[in-house]
Amino acid sequence: MATAGKTQVGTIIGTMDYMAPEQAYGKVFPASDLYSLGVTCLHLLTGERALDMFDVMEEKWLWKQYLPAGQQVGDRLTQVLNKLVSRKLNERYQSAQEVIEDLQHSPVVNINNPLPLTSKYLGNMAGVRGRSSSVEASNSIDDLAANVSNQKPIFSKGINYSTLKVLLLKKKWQEADAETWRLLRESIDKLVGDYLSMSDLEKIPAEDLYRVDELWSTYSQKKFGFTIQSLIYEDMDGDYTKFCQKIGWLPYVSSILNDGYKFTDQAPRGHLPSRRFISGFEWWRHAEVMAKKLRSCYE
Repeated sequence: MATAGKTQVGTIIGTMDYMAPEQAYGKVFPASDLYSLGVTCLHLLTGERALDMFDVMEEKWLWKQYLPAGQQVGDRLTQVLNKLVSRKLNERYQSAQEVIEDLQHSPVVNINNPLPLTSKYLGNMAGVRGRSSSVEASNSIDDLAANVSNQKPIFSKGINYSTLKVLLLKKKWQEADAETWRLLRESIDKLVGDYLSMSDLEKIPAEDLYRVDELWSTYSQKKFGFTIQSLIYEDMDGDYTKFCQKIGWLPYVSSILNDGYKFTDQAPRGHLPSRRFISGFEWWRHAEVMAKKLRSCYE
């Protein structure tokens, strides 16, 4: 399966449920085996017959509708599985190595019941961060900032997080906040300067949210970040007004972009990232939506 360009013509072999579309015409590619692997994964996840999960009218898989009650699959793993079983050959993985690289590049994905965002599993998160963090041991933030250009850039599906890393290292909190929202917009192909609605937040890939949150948590010594905000929101029993009071935000949207924000080390715990670029009729639900997204990043 290592080579992507070869094809062969031969006898149709295999069960129809697991057979790639091109095999019906006697064509076999390395990607054909990967299609069968993906369908096998869908069957193991759902326990359902593969063809029962495919909508022939819409030409798409509906496998998520067949997951057992309480079982969830994170955004990144969903992307991998959907790419494995793409009906279009040119949109499918072309080699096993591509699949392995995408899986190794992913955050930990929870496919069981989502855990509540409470402080009792912060240690779990710290363990995940500890395995993936590239922070060098140093007594000087300036030393770290000076060395960052020599480190391998942080990329995720074409998104470069190195600028955010440098800004956080230098404690340029306002610039880091703006860069954070630029990256999250980029992750869902929103235009520069666009505000994000609740439906936009729900589309942010778990991997990209994880990487941004990891950088904030690491370089603020766990003072800032979406995880910290989610923990505080949960401690306030989902009361948004109390949540805003706790982290030092105005409980309403001001007409002045930076009104009420403190981009300094003295800002309250959880104060950053801001909500400056969030809008919509239910803008106050952003804390709830982000907490839900984070559940798919950690076990």
